[in-house]
Amino acid sequence: MTITGPSVVAPGTSTQFLATANFNDNTTSDVTASASWRTSNASVLTVTTSGVVTALTTGEASVSAVYQTRSAFVVLVSLPAGTGIVGGHVTQSGFAVAGATIQVVGGPYAGRATTSDTNGFYRLYGVVGDVQLQVSKNGYVPVTKPVTVTAFATPRHDQVLDFQVNAVNQPAALAGSYLVTLRASGACGGKLPSDAMVRNYVATVTQDGIRVTVTLGGAAFASDSHGVPVNSFLGRVLPDSIQFTVGTLSYSYYYYYYYVSTPGIIERLARPQVGPWGFSQNDYLAVSGTATTSITPSTLSGTLNGTLTMQTPTGNGTSYRSLGSCAASNHQLILARQ
Repeated sequence: MTITGPSVVAPGTSTQFLATANFNDNTTSDVTASASWRTSNASVLTVTTSGVVTALTTGEASVSAVYQTRSAFVVLVSLPAGTGIVGGHVTQSGFAVAGATIQVVGGPYAGRATTSDTNGFYRLYGVVGDVQLQVSKNGYVPVTKPVTVTAFATPRHDQVLDFQVNAVNQPAALAGSYLVTLRASGACGGKLPSDAMVRNYVATVTQDGIRVTVTLGGAAFASDSHGVPVNSFLGRVLPDSIQFTVGTLSYSYYYYYYYVSTPGIIERLARPQVGPWGFSQNDYLAVSGTATTSITPSTLSGTLNGTLTMQTPTGNGTSYRSLGSCAASNHQLILARQ
């Protein structure tokens, strides 16, 4: 099934789109009037039951048609003739900044604005030529950049303009040496062996603006397929707390064969068999989740919402099975400054 129509429509105009169904006998039929039409964003584009698309404002949305078991969709852009699109990301030390305002300052498009989404991404529609864009958000220093936007063309090629912003206030200084305690939730009793309930490490914390990296030591850790130990995790410094991201559980099962792009913790518990758990020197504790810790001069302390999993290699040595797992929102994560 196919949908026929232009890829760009102007705000305030209406355009007829056609739906054509393709059948097994290699015949086709115009099913425009019989298809069910939908739009993904009715605030930008509307579509009637007969396939007439009306652009309400600048932006983009998909228009789809369904006929019997067949369906198709197209992505349409709503732009004034001769204008284009600029988009990019707003970040701070590599972290997305959501809810920032990106606005044209000066010139014929002054005041035209949009906001960044949860990934820090934005798109501004309906501008062209030399434009000054300013990004702003409470608590951040405004940044203004020039950009030259070309008119929309096929194939599509949006102009890209990224912004790196800084907070008005400097983040707390956290670099240094720490003792780290990871304490499993009380709900994990019976799900994990007793010696996996509390783990202690030494750690080095490095900092680049609001970005902190915690690298653990004092224990044996697994390595990924590149030989890099899986013993670190990242944090984002906020005014009165830190948000840590400790890996993703899916990586813990495959770390010998896939690069661990998200830092985390996979500790090799080198000790003899422990009771009914059946551990050997090749068993591993994998930790994943997110944590928010408070900041004091001596400690970073808070709860980890995540999963602790014990694994052991199977007989063929190429895969792993779980020996115990516990997911909870109140594991404890404590970093005591040394």
